[in-house]
Order: sequence, then structure tokens, then C-alpha cells
Amino acid sequence: MVFDVDLPLLLPFLYCSVATLGILVYGVYYSTNAHRHAPVLMSTVTYMALWILALTGVLLYNAPDISATVLYHTQSLDSVSTTLQMAIVCTTMVSLWCGVGYCIRSRLNSYEYVVLILLATQGMMLLVSSQDLLSLYLAIELQSLCFYVLAAYARHSEFAVEAGLKYFVLGALSSGLLLLGASLMYGATGTTNFMDMAQLYAGGTGTALITTQGMPTCELGLLLVITGLLFKLAAAPFHMWSPDVYEGAPTSVTAYFMMVPKIAFMGALVRVLYGACYDFMETWQTAIVIASAVSMIVGAFAALVQTRLKRLLALSSVGHVGFMLAALSTGTPEGVQAMFLYLFVYTCMNITMFAYILGNHQGGQSPRLVTDLTGIGATQPLVALTLCVVWFSMAGIPPLAGFYSKAMVFYSAVAGHMNSLAVLGVLTSVVSCFYYIRVIKVMYFETSSTWPEAPRMSYVSACIQACSVVVLVCFMMYPAPIESLAQRLALCVCA
Repeated sequence: MVFDVDLPLLLPFLYCSVATLGILVYGVYYSTNAHRHAPVLMSTVTYMALWILALTGVLLYNAPDISATVLYHTQSLDSVSTTLQMAIVCTTMVSLWCGVGYCIRSRLNSYEYVVLILLATQGMMLLVSSQDLLSLYLAIELQSLCFYVLAAYARHSEFAVEAGLKYFVLGALSSGLLLLGASLMYGATGTTNFMDMAQLYAGGTGTALITTQGMPTCELGLLLVITGLLFKLAAAPFHMWSPDVYEGAPTSVTAYFMMVPKIAFMGALVRVLYGACYDFMETWQTAIVIASAVSMIVGAFAALVQTRLKRLLALSSVGHVGFMLAALSTGTPEGVQAMFLYLFVYTCMNITMFAYILGNHQGGQSPRLVTDLTGIGATQPLVALTLCVVWFSMAGIPPLAGFYSKAMVFYSAVAGHMNSLAVLGVLTSVVSCFYYIRVIKVMYFETSSTWPEAPRMSYVSACIQACSVVVLVCFMMYPAPIESLAQRLALCVCA
């Protein structure tokens, strides 16, 4: 009887799951059909997946505006989960749409690629709405298993195989740490539900846990759970896998890794810290502050010597995660609002960057080195202008969107009495300007040793790049809608 009530509320996820199984059956049947000569289904299945994701987004947009828990209180349906699920679906659509041409050029012509993307997306949709440690772990494992295969999907490349193996080994370690932490928390409290934990910590911390000596066990378990989530976010010092995996994986997979998981795991981290363990702030705040500071330092200095685009973006993303963690460490609604705002701007910047990398190719190859951007200020002036907006925004140059989001993070840190973290953020932002502006120098002020080429970008990538830049520019001029949305999400989390 409980599931009869829950099923209508889970309609978007159920539709996406059933449609994914339909695509899988379609691909198995037609790709092995001898009468049809085993056709390549990459384009067909990709556009079918785009329609599925679009309809899932429509269902999420029209979902009832309620706050409820379903499936025996393991999943939470509220404005936070619905908004983050819509963001995950939209970003997945962008990465699939941009990457279909790249996959065909790189001979990744198998429908299983799209099925794995859809399954990983469903795992992340469950992740942002998880209200229980068990459902959290199962959702992480669903998307992680798909990610391991996607990282090594280019089987003809030894770098991709190395990336997949490295991601699998280290990912299994992080999942083990998270599961160990969850078991310790369950052993000390007798529950895995976030709401029950919050009530126990708020009302029984001084009696039940201390008298049974369960407090140290809970603290250790919480730190292990946070460690597992920080690994998935590629936050320092758990970032070692990200440059190699992002460099070795196919570029379309790297784009998906850079954009979508950040949304899901930031949402999961907010659920754990603010939903279940807010009264343990003294414990988790120190860990998040340390991870934030180390991430900002690593992101600023490790990227200085990088010459490959994907490694540069991977290490710079470590710094961006550090800024989001700095906002999250304040423990205030303003900090959560700044984190959601920064996450939106970061996602838009990555969409613009990878729309160019996936849509621009010379001789069948996408840009790999920073020097591959040499001279595009003269050969592709509009493209270079959009990339300039993105690089300056990543560096935090005013009055661009990146500056506004970083200013919100620093404001929330100062308001939360994290003055030293705010100062460190300003200093690392200044250092990171070096490698961002160096790319702009390569685009405009260096000349190529060979005859310059001006390859035509695909129309899909050009449209996506233009739309994302327009969003960034409009955000500069009128940030109120996104700011109010972030405030509403923060109030829902901290209520």
C-alpha cells in the first residue's frame, strides 16, 4: 500500500528507467539483426535518449510542489531534489548532444555508451534525493559502475584503459570508506535515516551517545562518509585520480564527468552535512575547511605547469570545488546559497568550454593541447571571444559571472567568521589568473608555426556555446533570478 502512494510521485524517475530499458532492448535487437546488416545505432539512440531526457525534464518541471519522503523514507521529494534533478537532466542532455559528433568521429559507435550515460544519470537523480545512508550508497554505486566503464570506453586506447582501471581501483576504495563510515554510524545510532539521525543528534547527543560512548564512533563514521563524497567530488587531497582519468577518458566522457557529478555530489554532501549531521558541525566543519583550503591551493598551483587542456581543466576544477566547499563550511544559509550560485556558474562555464572542444576539430581530432588554440583570435574571432568570456570568468575577473559567484563565496565566508579561508581564496584566485590568462595570450598573441586553419564548428556545439555564454552575460547584468533560486534552495536545506 505504501508503494501505491509513492509510485505517482516517482513518475519522472520511473519513466526514465523504463525508457532506458526500452532503448537497451531496441539496441540489442537492431544491432544484431542480420536482415538489417547490423546497423550502427549511435545517432539514432542518442536522439532517442535526448527525447527521453527532455520528457523527464518536463515531468520534473510539472511535478507537484510538495515536501515528502517516499519508499519507506529513503527518498526525499522537495524543491532541492527536484531542482537538482532537473539540472542533472539538462546537463546530461547538453553533454550527449555535444558529444554525439565526437563519438562518431572517434569510432565510439555503440549504443551501450548512451545506455550507460542514462543509467548513470538515474543514479545521480536518486543520489540528490537520498534520505538514507543505504539509498545514498546504492545510488553512488549505480553511477560509479557506469563511470568505470565509460572512462575505459575507448578500448583501442591504452590511456583510456588505464584511466578506467585507475578510476575503478580508487573508486572502490572510496566506496569502501563510505560504506565503513555508514556502518559505524549505524552501529552507534541504530538508524541509517537522515531525519532520525538529526533528531537523535539534536535531542540525545548529551545523553544517549555520550553515556554509551557512541560519540567517537559517530564522528569517525561521519568523517569516513565525508571522505568518500570528497573523493567523488575530486576535492584535494583526494583528487589524485582526476587528472589522469579526465585526460585518458574520451573527451565526451570527460565533459560528462566534469559537469554532471559535481551537481549530484554537492547535493548529496549538503544532505548529509545539513540534513543529518548539522549538530556535528564542530566535527565536519574542520574537515571541510581543510579540504577547501587544500583544494584551492592545489587547484591554483598544480595547474600552472599544465600544457594539456583536459588536465588543466581537471586541476582547475579542484580549485573550483574548493571554493564551493568554502561556502559550505560556513554552516549558514548564506553559505549554502553561495554554493548553489557558484555551482550554477561553474556548470555554465564548463558547458561553454566543452562545447568548443567537442565541436571544433582539425583532421578528426579535438583540441588537446593549449597550443592547439594558437591564433584562433584571428581565424575564429567569435569563438575566441566566447572563450575569453569563459576564461576571464573562471579567473574571477570583474564584472563577469565568475567574479560575482566568488564574491558571494567570500562574503558568506566572512559572514561565517571564516576570514582566513576568504583571504586564502582571494590569494589563490590571483595565482590562478596566470594560467587562465596564459590561454588567452595563446589565442590572441601567439602565431602558429604552420598554416592556420579555421575548421567549422558543428551547429549543435555552436548553438550550445552561444546559449551558455548568453546565460553568463545575462547573469552579469541581472543575477536576481538565479540568486533568488539559490536562496530558496538554501532555505529549504536549512529549514
